[in-house]
Amino acid sequence: MPPQTEGEKQRKVIFAEKAPKPIGIPKKPKFELLDLHHVEVARQLTLLDHHYYKAISPAECLAWGNLGKNERHKARNIDTVVKRFNAVSIIYYFYFLFIC
Repeated sequence: MPPQTEGEKQRKVIFAEKAPKPIGIPKKPKFELLDLHHVEVARQLTLLDHHYYKAISPAECLAWGNLGKNERHKARNIDTVVKRFNAVSIIYYFYFLFIC
C-alpha cells in the first residue's frame, strides 16, 4: 500500500453488499488467461488497483494538469496509476498479439 501523505487519515471502506463469489475459476493446475471469465479478470484487476486510486488526493488531481512532463513526480500517486495502467495494457496487448 502506498505511504500516506501528511494530514491524510486512514479511512475505513464499508461496502453495501458482500463480495460476489468468483466466477469460473478453472480447477486445472495450468490454465491460460482466456480460460478466465472476463468479469472476474476485471474484478481482480480492480481489487489490485483500489489502493492506488484511494491514495490520490483532490489537490493532486488539480495539480496534475498544470505539471510538465518533468514535474509529474510531484503528483506521485497519479503518476503511479498511469504507469500501472500502461504496464497492464502492454501486457494484455502482447498477450493477445503473440499468444492468442
